[in-house]
Amino acid sequence: MRFGELLQKDAPGWEKHLPAVEIEKCDQCSCPIVKVTVGKETPHPNTLEHYITCVQLLGVHKRNRQLSHIATFNFTPTISFPVVSVHVNIDEFSGIFVLVFCNIHGGWEEFVALE
Repeated sequence: MRFGELLQKDAPGWEKHLPAVEIEKCDQCSCPIVKVTVGKETPHPNTLEHYITCVQLLGVHKRNRQLSHIATFNFTPTISFPVVSVHVNIDEFSGIFVLVFCNIHGGWEEFVALE
């Protein structure tokens, strides 16, 4: 089995699980910021029974296509919301993978090409 085979694609409720990725500039230092919102149009539930457990960002290097871990954000039910921002030197990368994990519906992914 391959990792990608475990990720959800078009399952019911996909709109609550797919991460929306935006590249912004930091107001203070003008560095690129990657902002991820899970369920931007249709919010994901945030209850003890059903919540986003984790968001991970992985960068694809331009020169050798290797993956680098950028950041991992863990969430708790009812206290935190699946919206994160992180400074990233995007000049290094040709793209960014975002992985999202729901405690009930498993893993979801989004890829953003930077070139």
